[in-house]
Amino acid sequence: MARLISVPEGALSGRAAPGPGVHRGIAHPGLATQVTVAGYPRRMVDAQWDEYPAVVTPAEVAEVLGMRVGTVRAWLRAGTMPARRLGGTWIILKHEVIAWVAQSAGESVPQEALSDPMADYPEFLTYRDLMRFFRINYKGTVYIWLEQGAIPATYVGSRWVIHKWRLLQHLEETNVLRDAPSD
Repeated sequence: MARLISVPEGALSGRAAPGPGVHRGIAHPGLATQVTVAGYPRRMVDAQWDEYPAVVTPAEVAEVLGMRVGTVRAWLRAGTMPARRLGGTWIILKHEVIAWVAQSAGESVPQEALSDPMADYPEFLTYRDLMRFFRINYKGTVYIWLEQGAIPATYVGSRWVIHKWRLLQHLEETNVLRDAPSD
């Protein structure tokens, strides 16, 4: 049975392209045995994520899900998609979006979505590590986040000490994803 993922009402179902098991954005039982995301077979969408780093932009999420950037930004503002804000920047972790799509489709969460996005980083992070992870080109942005307390760190002597576990914990705590209201 084909299913569309159940994200905010009308978001994906209105964007589903005609395909096996999908007619006018509605999945019909018995017509296909694959999960579709915006009209594409789920395995195609999963393969597209491999091209992106651990932190993705709203435009990249929109590209993979086959929708408009404005729709993704509306989801972010409404708290229906996993993300967080640091300063004025949306930080979207790819593994959280993959898990969110899988859960919305009623599937088990893929193993890649359970992995540590900072596994390749040392326990104590530098501003360069943060620039690489958050895909920031200007180190001043990272320093502003540190000085404003947007990133948990300690200033010791003449340098910032950023513990990876504290950063990951902070990112988890500041996720804007809100639970769907129960009926």
